[in-house]
Amino acid sequence: MCHRQSSYRQEKTKGNELSQRGPEVIEELSVESRAIVETFEKALNVCFGKYLEAQRKWVETRAVRDLEFEGDKPSRDCHRGM
Repeated sequence: MCHRQSSYRQEKTKGNELSQRGPEVIEELSVESRAIVETFEKALNVCFGKYLEAQRKWVETRAVRDLEFEGDKPSRDCHRGM
């Protein structure tokens, strides 16, 4: 019986220590979660930045200017006919 009481006291003490550590664990998880989100956002922004740069370079090509000119042609022709 003495052994059971001792075991119970040890478990109770261990449980108190764990419950007191709860807020600390939550804070650790919060810090880790923020770091994960920041890393993900940086990676996403790098990829999106590269995409935007590629689009900007493509827009500056002669082919795009030619397409814009051809697209404007029907509008110009319409206005001339009036």
